[in-house]
Amino acid sequence: MRVTPMMTAENALYNIQEGRARLDRLNEQISAGLNILRPSDDPITTRQILDLQNKVKEGDQYLSNITKANLWLNFTETALQGASDVLNSIKGVASTISSGTTDTVIRANSVSQLKEMRKQLLDMANIQLGDQYIFGGYKNSTLAVAGDTNGTAAITNIDVTNLTVGMEVSGSGIPANTVINSIGPGNAITLNNSATASSSGVWLTFGPPFNAAPFAGSALTGDLNGTTSITTGLDTSTLSVGMPVSGEGIPTGTKIAAIPASGTITLDSPATITKTGANLLFGGNFRGTDDQIQVEVSRSSKIGINVSGSELFSGTGTYGAVDIFAALDGLIAAIESNNVPAIQLNAANLDKGSQQVSNARSDVAGRMTRLQSTEKMVKRDQNTAKSIISERQNVDYAKAATELTQQQIAFEAALSATAKISQLSLLDYLK
Repeated sequence: MRVTPMMTAENALYNIQEGRARLDRLNEQISAGLNILRPSDDPITTRQILDLQNKVKEGDQYLSNITKANLWLNFTETALQGASDVLNSIKGVASTISSGTTDTVIRANSVSQLKEMRKQLLDMANIQLGDQYIFGGYKNSTLAVAGDTNGTAAITNIDVTNLTVGMEVSGSGIPANTVINSIGPGNAITLNNSATASSSGVWLTFGPPFNAAPFAGSALTGDLNGTTSITTGLDTSTLSVGMPVSGEGIPTGTKIAAIPASGTITLDSPATITKTGANLLFGGNFRGTDDQIQVEVSRSSKIGINVSGSELFSGTGTYGAVDIFAALDGLIAAIESNNVPAIQLNAANLDKGSQQVSNARSDVAGRMTRLQSTEKMVKRDQNTAKSIISERQNVDYAKAATELTQQQIAFEAALSATAKISQLSLLDYLK
């Protein structure tokens, strides 16, 4: 086969271009610090690196979730510690008067202390992290309920379970700036404005303060007349139907049956005394939800970060069966009446309630331990993925520098050889 000068020149030019490309690639790799600069360099390794990078990013999100979960659980532990301390103080007061006393001053002092501690316990039950109640579960800012409007201020055939006086109301035929004026009797509410239309089953939206503290409650004074009605100057804005009531002349287990008008409430049991300005305690009933707020901490693994307020304080779950607020209200009422058996019974229940809180703390501690283990696992997985990425992607500078030097020498040699060959012509062979 005859080799022409054109073929020799083209072959030399191809080799020079290939050498130049290898030299440029080495320079680019050293400059970028990467072995693979574009997917076409190594499609299989590129896919593996992308998968590993996604795993690292996934781990970052899990670590962020774990950080938030730890914050919530640490805050919960702080609140539980506070509740435990308050209950221990309550038990201390109860132990000093467990046998009762005829000294009204001692009883009054004990009741005063317990009422203040009740406020502290209520504060712990309603503690917030930012704008979220940590014992409230999921609590929406608005509530949709169907009811019948009839062109007046009355709404009938409506579920009043989650409604409270003062709650904003909107919907078809409801004027602006309308709120609930009273609740009851029965499945009915009264607004501060009349509806502009009559309709059955119209959906109404009830807004703030639906997203209120999960444990409503307050200490108020009212006038008792020996019936189920409490009147005169009673502030009903913080009260709701179904809320427990305790205090002077109020039978144990009494609840609000209706709020027929502002300043007046109806109980489900009549008061046993007649008194003006009686000291009353309202609340302690749970108004949140029992939903578990869960966060994803690893692939196919979630963990609950909240403690249900009703399970903790009302005894509706696995922590125990004591309604702590009811037991405390019962203790206060028993001390006021010097009812020794009731004092001892409610003191024993509060002791169980204290254990209830301890059980919740153990649960929270277990979740925090699991989060720590999960965090370590996620970080190990990330380190492994990063190590593999580094091994396959990062340039070995010592090796690359040696290859660059060798390639540069080879390229310069190719240029020199090609320059000498290209000077030859037919006349050189004829000499």
